[in-house]
Amino acid sequence: MLSNSELITVYIPTYNRVKFLKRAVNSVLSQSYQNFEIILINDDIDNKNFIESISSLDCRIEVVLLLSWSISSCICSLLFFFF
Repeated sequence: MLSNSELITVYIPTYNRVKFLKRAVNSVLSQSYQNFEIILINDDIDNKNFIESISSLDCRIEVVLLLSWSISSCICSLLFFFF
């Protein structure tokens, strides 16, 4: 079992899936364990405003905008930026 001091990072990659993104973010936000951060990886400029509005809901949500990248490129860049 996790202690309350351990930070959990949840990565949510998305492309043109607003309905599912809302569900995924709400699912994480409703967990009983609250020491987490959510990294939204967005590859769709059309959803940029919506994604940014979601990130304003909670200070633990961060958005990374990666245009025209494959999912493997997204993962590699995240490993570079965050580790």
